[in-house]
Amino acid sequence: PIVSWILLHDGPLTLSDVQSRATVLVQSIPHAHFHMPPDDQLHAIEVGLRQLTDRKLLICKNGAYAPVPHRRALLEFYANSIRHLVTRSEDSLSASAK
Repeated sequence: PIVSWILLHDGPLTLSDVQSRATVLVQSIPHAHFHMPPDDQLHAIEVGLRQLTDRKLLICKNGAYAPVPHRRALLEFYANSIRHLVTRSEDSLSASAK
């Protein structure tokens, strides 16, 4: 779900860009439990990218991953499983910036 969310909102991105954004996203939601090992986040992201690419939900062109337009609905389904966490986090970040 994290990789799906990031690529739907910020893609296309390289592996390192996805990893950087995932780190920020996970840190911005400390109350959430993600099935991502903190000591090997890169491996978890690589696995997520590979699974989504194998399922033809992402394409990788010139090292950048992007959603496949006609498969976007399924990618949104995955991303929506964390929407309530991310939206709440973005709301609190916006409020603290004011």
